[in-house]
Amino acid sequence: MELDRTNHKAEGESGKIRRAYIIYIDRPESIQYANECAESCKKYGLPYTLWKGVENAASRDLDQETGFHWVTKNNEMGCTASHLILWREIADSPHACCIFEHDAILKDSIYDTEIPDNKLVMLGYRVDKAEDYERPSDPVTFMDINKFEGTHAYAITPAMARYMIDRMENYYTQTFGGVNTTIDGILSIHDNFGVARCVMDPPPVVCVVGDRISTIQGRPAAYNACVSPGFMKGLKAETLRITAS
Repeated sequence: MELDRTNHKAEGESGKIRRAYIIYIDRPESIQYANECAESCKKYGLPYTLWKGVENAASRDLDQETGFHWVTKNNEMGCTASHLILWREIADSPHACCIFEHDAILKDSIYDTEIPDNKLVMLGYRVDKAEDYERPSDPVTFMDINKFEGTHAYAITPAMARYMIDRMENYYTQTFGGVNTTIDGILSIHDNFGVARCVMDPPPVVCVVGDRISTIQGRPAAYNACVSPGFMKGLKAETLRITAS
């Protein structure tokens, strides 16, 4: 079942990026990483909001908190719930927004960059260290992809946020019974959600994994998929493992 995206755009809305939401949880490591992400936003003039994510998800009423039906509830799903709540926040915004997980680092200015109104726009890849990549000054393009590893940094317009909400409430719930897996599984690794995806190229964001811990998995995943030409051009270190092209 494919939904019509065209009826989701409201008059006066902008597809230009003008804010980032940085998801963190109440753990020292997460707060430290989120503050580093915030500093990178300050450096490149991107307004941001530090967004306290959902913790202890297994014991919470996620149906009530997110407005979606859940069939899988465990503590790992708190990250997923945080993203889904932010979709509703962005749906009411007058402009496009980024969602950053705490380990994202902005590497260049993207304020007022216009993004497609009908695609999920991935913003960057995993690296060992933030300094392993510098964004080339090439013109920005949007490379279509069929897979991505991780939802650490992406941008959506308000219209796309409303489309994704409809998609979750209708198609996904009818097909899978409700929210049944992680946000990575829904949006990036698999195509079960059925939304068009692309990556901004050259990518403006990196996700640092080398010297950090994952507050969900312990050890962060150290691989990428569908790497873009601009990323490879700006990469100054050996690439992490690539799982798909």
